[in-house]
Amino acid sequence: MKRAGTAPDARALSLPVRLEGLDAYLAELVPAVEMAWADGAIQPEEQLALQAYCFELTRGLNQTIGRTVFTAAEALRLLEVLMQRRLPAPARGALVDGLAKLFARAPHGPIARERMLHWSRVVAEAAGKPAWHEAEVQWMRTLRARFDVP
Repeated sequence: MKRAGTAPDARALSLPVRLEGLDAYLAELVPAVEMAWADGAIQPEEQLALQAYCFELTRGLNQTIGRTVFTAAEALRLLEVLMQRRLPAPARGALVDGLAKLFARAPHGPIARERMLHWSRVVAEAAGKPAWHEAEVQWMRTLRARFDVP
């Protein structure tokens, strides 16, 4: 995926697809996808929640910049790639650190961090289980700590 434009440097993100330019903002999907993987498999309900996130993400990004630049189809294509296999554990930590840095100086950084946490919670709750899997709880703790959110 490649789109011209000014965006934070996404080279620090270890993803199975290269994101350049403004497409780096679509990396916001990754924490929620990793939440879906936390219990070992992506459930159909989690996949539906992730698809809804693609629409919300592109709507929110376009609203932030004041024009249509991102499409849900682009986000859904990235989602398909991310759902093929889980990132290795070391890459997950590096990715969260990279996202924290990526959005630290972005004008919409606080909104992006809150949206990533919100949709990670939605995904964790999507399968309708009475309690979160321990790996989901740990992933949320990691996200909150790395994004510096109490």
